[in-house]
Amino acid sequence: MKHEITSLLQDLISFESTSGHPQLLACADFIEKYYSDTGLIVKRYEKNGVPSVVILTKDTLEPDIMMQGHFDVVVGGNTHYQANVEGDYLYGPGALDMKGSVAAMMVAIRKLAEENPNKTIGLMLNGDEESGGCNSAKYLVEDIGYTTKLLINLDGGYSETISYAEKGIMRLELIAREGAHTPVNMPWLGGNAIDTLIDSYTKLREFLSDKHKATDENNWYTTYNSWELDAHKFQSRTPHTATLKMSLHFVEDLTVQESLTKIQEIIPEVEVKLIMGAERVFVKKTNSTLQKFKSVMEGVLDREVTLVKENGSSDARFFTHMNIPIIITRPAGDDAEGINERVSLTSLEKIAQTLMHFIQNTLNK
Repeated sequence: MKHEITSLLQDLISFESTSGHPQLLACADFIEKYYSDTGLIVKRYEKNGVPSVVILTKDTLEPDIMMQGHFDVVVGGNTHYQANVEGDYLYGPGALDMKGSVAAMMVAIRKLAEENPNKTIGLMLNGDEESGGCNSAKYLVEDIGYTTKLLINLDGGYSETISYAEKGIMRLELIAREGAHTPVNMPWLGGNAIDTLIDSYTKLREFLSDKHKATDENNWYTTYNSWELDAHKFQSRTPHTATLKMSLHFVEDLTVQESLTKIQEIIPEVEVKLIMGAERVFVKKTNSTLQKFKSVMEGVLDREVTLVKENGSSDARFFTHMNIPIIITRPAGDDAEGINERVSLTSLEKIAQTLMHFIQNTLNK
């Protein structure tokens, strides 16, 4: 199986499947064609130029188990779209994030379909995870209507661990509007948008004062980071608009909308605009399905597997409202999105074996 995964991954990496690039569509075409000699049902979707491919063992919107990943990659890092194998590692853009996992799942569902012809298994491959997921995963769930009883996502943040929690994410813009009608050369009359923005942001920072910097060892904190500041004014007038953009990674048991409302109540003097929101993913560590997957993975790896909480997010967030078990993991590798991005081929094979053993055992019960 390692040879099949390696060969497929080499093909996938050859596509420059970045946002807006024609090769993104070509990569989706390739995935579609990969199943042309099988009895699997392949459905192709596209919204705003973003492709998605869903592979199914039965023609349904409700497979019992759905695997999920994405075939788009970020711009930058390694821009040489050719795989290079050195020992057990395959190097190339997207090798770890996450075309390696896509290849493992693509091979796994072919084999699962042969051995479980009457079971409903799905594989959802999305084309815009790196840019928010709105035209792919969100579209497939909210508009097309895909659901499942169990989601397995291989876009985790830590090698060969199981993520049972991912932080919710909000990218916000704070907008202060004042001073537009202050008379020319009379700034002493007040109404300065910069002052309003600073006062509001200071108040918000006080509310977030216990939000510590996260570490890999102790990361389950809400954290925030500001990344853009701007102000606008008419000639000779006091600044009438000031804006600040910030990110918030939250752990509280709140939806994005609830968190947004809470922040707006804290700083009513400014408009709090949501640029992007990602819901929190959280599954209890004691969840029986999660523990069963952990046991299977430990058997394949022949060692203990750690359950972790992570700072990042994934397309799994679009399934959280279904209140289903969500299992998130990732093969071993390094330098995701970097110049030396690489994935372990042995780990990919073991992840694929874990998927197959777990799904076969689950469906046969």
